[in-house]
Amino acid sequence: MAFENIDLQCSLKAAEIVKGAKNQGDWEDLVNRASATLALHGPYAFFLYLEAKKGDEARKLKTVAYGLLKEQFSIKADRVELPTVAAEFSNDLPKLLLARKLLSQTLVYLKYHVKTLEKGK
Repeated sequence: MAFENIDLQCSLKAAEIVKGAKNQGDWEDLVNRASATLALHGPYAFFLYLEAKKGDEARKLKTVAYGLLKEQFSIKADRVELPTVAAEFSNDLPKLLLARKLLSQTLVYLKYHVKTLEKGK
């Protein structure tokens, strides 16, 4: 089911991603690099980047971000499958642009949630 208030959903997903996190430094680096990857190369590269990264932060960001797209676009695959991501958006430009906007807005909110974490703990 598509969301009625997409901005609110992005903020809730960002809060879900960072919930329970302790170390600001690890998250800041990941969010900045993931944001740059998304902006320069799109959603497929964003998920590919997160797939290549090791650690709980990348895994959590990938899972929740995919969940956001899954809910919005009724994607059938339960977990992140890169061919599914590519196929879902490759032939539908408006859908691709909306997916990019959703991910980008979530990362903006995530960046500010991360700033509330304590440094180095």
